[in-house]
Amino acid sequence: MNDIATINIDKKTVEGIVERQMQAAIFSQLHSVRDELLQTTINKILTHKVDSSGRFSNSSYRDEQTLMEHLVNEQVKAVALEAVKNFFQKEKLSFEAEILKALTKDKSKIAKMAVSAMSETFSQQFAWKFSLNIEDKK
Repeated sequence: MNDIATINIDKKTVEGIVERQMQAAIFSQLHSVRDELLQTTINKILTHKVDSSGRFSNSSYRDEQTLMEHLVNEQVKAVALEAVKNFFQKEKLSFEAEILKALTKDKSKIAKMAVSAMSETFSQQFAWKFSLNIEDKK
């Protein structure tokens, strides 16, 4: 009285079930190590050596710094440039006054420099007519 039941299941159905079970197992495993995987991946990317432009390359010949160092350096440069621009913008009037004072201090030197620079510029085969008037504006 041993009755054996036979179930006919299509091969594609079995393959689909097995594939879904494998995907679920892989997803579950990835989910359990997700944080560690992210940390490791991010760490490898940030500590990877890059060239001076911050590009990854296949050759280590030009790789000088890590990506993290490159990114920090770029940010520091951007902040320093902005600080210098702000400083000169705030001090523009006092710089202009100092430059004008230096220019008007010894007019003969300035005139000689201007004539010399212009004569070098115009000493080619072209003929130019120009005049230069230096006055003291007091």
